[in-house]
Amino acid sequence: MVYDQGQVRLCGTVISRGRDVPVISDIVNGSVQPIESTSSTGLIYLSFTQDCASGADYQITPADSAEVSQEVAGPTGTALAVVLKPTKKNFTVIATTSSGIKKSVEIRLTSIPGSSPES
Repeated sequence: MVYDQGQVRLCGTVISRGRDVPVISDIVNGSVQPIESTSSTGLIYLSFTQDCASGADYQITPADSAEVSQEVAGPTGTALAVVLKPTKKNFTVIATTSSGIKKSVEIRLTSIPGSSPES
């Protein structure tokens, strides 16, 4: 990941501009704690790679819990990273690497930016 002149790049793709400097959770290559907050613009940034060569297929459960705002595709067609806009407070993202390794991260938000308190 590269921070350059107000842009954040992951594997050569700009994933954030301006003041929104995201915390990017690498859910395939490390131990990930539940995510309890979004970036300042209400997004969640997840990485599935360290080398930009191979990524993972991913699943959001329940499927209607987040919208995919951006996906960074790798050379093999799998996702290297994904930027999510949550529509629900609680959901899970499961990533499966090409070698069959499955990792997941729980999203446990106290609120969804831009939504009413009942959401």
